[in-house]
Amino acid sequence: MKNFLVKIMLDSCRAVYDNDEFIKHVEDNISEYIKVYAAIRKGEIWTKEMGEARLAEIEADLQKAIESEEV
Repeated sequence: MKNFLVKIMLDSCRAVYDNDEFIKHVEDNISEYIKVYAAIRKGEIWTKEMGEARLAEIEADLQKAIESEEV
């Protein structure tokens, strides 16, 4: 997951900046730009199905929030 997030950030930089020196600086100093935290669950192993179910729950929560209106 961490590598995926780093790749997203570097790809975003490449899309916005046409400066190889800057991109190299970001890549070499990535820990200055992004920090990744995760809950370590000892004894708990997630399956693909469990992950997909959790993503569906999060998506439903986000959809509900998007549909909310200020009153």
